[in-house]
Amino acid sequence: MRPTTRHAVLRALVPLLLLTCAPGCAPPADRALVRVLGPWTGAEEARFKAVLDRAGVPYDYTGSRALGQVLRSRVQQGDPPDIAVLPSLGELAEYARDGYLRELPPLPGTDYAPLWQDLARAGADRTHAVIVKADLKSLIWYDPDSDVRPPANAEQLLAGGAPWCLGLGSSPDAGWPGTDWIEDLLLHQAGPDAYRRWSSGKLDWTSPEVRRAWETWGALVSGVPVERALLTDFDDAGAEMFTRPQGCGLDHLGSFARAVYRELGRDGAYADFPDLGWDGWEVSADLAGLFTDSPAASRLLAHLAGADGQRVWPGSGGAYSAHKGVPPSGYGDEVDRRIAEVLTRGASLCFDASDLMPPRLRSAFYRGVINYLEAPETLDGVLAELDRVVDSVDRTEWITLPCG
Repeated sequence: MRPTTRHAVLRALVPLLLLTCAPGCAPPADRALVRVLGPWTGAEEARFKAVLDRAGVPYDYTGSRALGQVLRSRVQQGDPPDIAVLPSLGELAEYARDGYLRELPPLPGTDYAPLWQDLARAGADRTHAVIVKADLKSLIWYDPDSDVRPPANAEQLLAGGAPWCLGLGSSPDAGWPGTDWIEDLLLHQAGPDAYRRWSSGKLDWTSPEVRRAWETWGALVSGVPVERALLTDFDDAGAEMFTRPQGCGLDHLGSFARAVYRELGRDGAYADFPDLGWDGWEVSADLAGLFTDSPAASRLLAHLAGADGQRVWPGSGGAYSAHKGVPPSGYGDEVDRRIAEVLTRGASLCFDASDLMPPRLRSAFYRGVINYLEAPETLDGVLAELDRVVDSVDRTEWITLPCG
């Protein structure tokens, strides 16, 4: 290569090299604002900013529905946010293994039940995340002003009845509402031990326990028009509970559904998922991780994890804290207080399995749900393909602590 050509190539490569960040590196931490990236926009963004505002730390918040893709791109370009809030512990753990996520020092005032403390370690032996807010799943919502009532036991659930509200849309992660169904059914039918083995890659997707959960879900929602379910966003599906005549009678969503219904000017009530052999709850959480060495970002994270920051959630409507220093009595009504009590007590809780899974498997799970709903006769192929994805995942990528 001629020298002039080599120099031209090097000049072209320099900007690209500067944009590439090896694991463990970070841009200078002397910015005036702490840059925060999270999944919330609209009303949810306003609620989260109310928490950030109390910290007294200047910040710049960016909300994106395509959070995973945006964060991955910024990390690869060497320009990560100081703090990122993710709903997937599996994804945070991947950043920790690759050296991009900072270990957190002991945070004062973080009084959480053992399950939440374990989750904050992101599958490692040191704390890598803080619980920003929590959600209680295993809930069946209904309109208390209608004649429809939720199933009180296993027989009523499996017998069918009022049509289910179902929307699998959630760009760019369509399908996850179906994974919540399958997780709930597997957990309540087969129990936490089978759930733990499955979520950590030690129980085949083609096993009788897992297959039974898929088939049960398929039977329950068989009356829902497939096209409508695929084209409806998860947060729009429940609106038909409040129409007259009702378009659907029951909605299977986590505690965040309260905020969705309130935006419609309605107030749903819920019942716990029926006992199918095990009586407990699935939960999820939004977790914040530190991606730079910014001292201001560390202070902001400490605020997010502490009781002072967490006390904003009871007044926000449809958002909940798992911090023991935020008493359930501070919530506005009995429905919210019941949810908060379960989350802070921390007993009989299992974390959302797909949020623990390696990102490749989680994405395949989402796709599998959609494929199965479109063509239930393909279940054998769907489950076999998920087993193939499991076989391609390195054992170091699994998290084995789903239940408290």
